[in-house]
Amino acid sequence: MLTKLAAGLTVAIGAALVVWTLASSVGFSPPLLVSLVGGGLLLVGLGVGIAMKKRAAWAFALATAGVSVAALLLAVPAIHRAGSGIMFANVALGAVVVQLVLLIVGKDEF
Repeated sequence: MLTKLAAGLTVAIGAALVVWTLASSVGFSPPLLVSLVGGGLLLVGLGVGIAMKKRAAWAFALATAGVSVAALLLAVPAIHRAGSGIMFANVALGAVVVQLVLLIVGKDEF
């Protein structure tokens, strides 16, 4: 059960990252644009791998979520100053924290 939730959330976060990047890509440098879209597509692929109960996908998603939580904690003030709003930053951080918790708690399924 937790595996399916973690997989769905991972796919949703990846898809949201791709959509947000493409919707607000005005002013992004090409390397940043490619990195954000690539990261979102990677998360979608990892979500599919988690749904198939692949341990490597779970491990990489866990590492990615951990790094993302740390980066988002440091970036929340900058996201707010950039005009995206504090609620947007907090929702993004909350979603990744929930993803991280689901991946950690569901470790026995792998």
